[in-house]
Amino acid sequence: MITVPQAVEKIIKRSRYLSEAMSKDLINASSLARYMKPEVETLVFKKVTSGSIIVAIKRLQKSFSAGYKPITIFEEAPDMIVRSNLTLIYVKNSNNLLAKLSTIEKSSHNFQKKALFTYGRVETIVLTNKVNLENIEKLLKNEEITETYPNVSSITIHLPEDSVKTPGIFYFFVKSLAWEGVNVLDILSTHSELTLVFNSEDINTAFGMLQSLFEKY
Repeated sequence: MITVPQAVEKIIKRSRYLSEAMSKDLINASSLARYMKPEVETLVFKKVTSGSIIVAIKRLQKSFSAGYKPITIFEEAPDMIVRSNLTLIYVKNSNNLLAKLSTIEKSSHNFQKKALFTYGRVETIVLTNKVNLENIEKLLKNEEITETYPNVSSITIHLPEDSVKTPGIFYFFVKSLAWEGVNVLDILSTHSELTLVFNSEDINTAFGMLQSLFEKY
């Protein structure tokens, strides 16, 4: 069994949002205590008072520092490329899938603009322009399609060289989207690029929010 202070600390440190707000002294202890009270009681297996939670929060605030540090590697706002009229396909991996994807790549004169593939342990993501969709669907005809999103858009962000060594680089971009309820369908990344995939209805909001992260520049 854990104590009330231990339960409070566990809940706050589990949430990046609460951790960041706590580190910036933006937390109203009374409101947070009311919000946390049901879960604290579940963790300590007994009823507790809001006052005991408030005391634990205030003690934690005095010594709290978030593990996440602000991103400082961007010397200027990065290039962001928006692509629309896309389809997102999830395909269960098979013995023949890689060979089929290779065929798609070789047959496309402008492959980079038409399709992106991410090969995972269990399934593969295909993000394709609808111009190339018919050809891909034919090649994947006998494969097991686990999910298809027929109307998506993407934002590709060019990343600095040190981004791969920077903790929280993805969080920097997705935290504001999450706060505003903008759903990221998927994330594809390379050493120098981050691609976020959205429902097309969310793309304008998402692009505006990502641009606002660099307004100081």
